[in-house]
Order: sequence, then C-alpha cells, then structure tokens
Amino acid sequence: MAKLIHIQNQFLGQKSDGDRTYNVYKTTIKYSSKQMTIPFDMKLGLSREPEEGDVISSLVLDMWAYESVADFKNFCNELGYDTDDRRAEEIYRECGRNGKKLKNLLGDDLNIFAKKYEDY
Repeated sequence: MAKLIHIQNQFLGQKSDGDRTYNVYKTTIKYSSKQMTIPFDMKLGLSREPEEGDVISSLVLDMWAYESVADFKNFCNELGYDTDDRRAEEIYRECGRNGKKLKNLLGDDLNIFAKKYEDY
C-alpha cells in the first residue's frame, strides 16, 4: 500500500512567460524516507499553493512525454516546440531529470500515484 506524500512549498516570486504570469515555488516532495525538490510554477489565477495532485500529475505527464519519444526532435514535434529554441531543449532535459527523480522517489508505487491522478 502506498504511503502518504508530503508537499512543502516555498514561494519564490512571480515570472512572466509572454502573456502569462506564474507564481514560482520551490517544492519539496517527501515520500517514505526519500525526498526531491523541484521548481514548480502555478498560473497566477490559482490562488493557492501547489498540492499533491498538481505536482504529481504534472511530473508524471512530463515524464511520459519525455519517455514516449525517441529524442529531442520528436519531443518538439509532439508538443509543438521549435527545435531551435534553447528553452525547449531545457524543458526536454528537465522532463528527463525530473522523471528519473520521481521514479527514484516513488519506486514501485509510481503507478499507484499515476493512476490516482490520471484525470487530475
């Protein structure tokens, strides 16, 4: 049976990306005796801190996006990024790094949480 996940957020400020503004958090996810820390952005219209479902569903989707393609070019084609965009390449790498961290954190319980938040 899966244990409880604990989320701790530290608000870092706001950032703008074109016409969107985000609240930026340093989010620590604790599970069993392990933890991982990631930057996590929430749209400004959401007037709350990230919760377990926000964080886990986002990480799982990013991990699957990374793992379902053969390389960066396919990642861009699938998600509509420009292959010449350095930010797109950083997003691709971040999805891979965070996916590895998430697998290490949740281990055999990863699929339990992926299923729990598949429609989040």
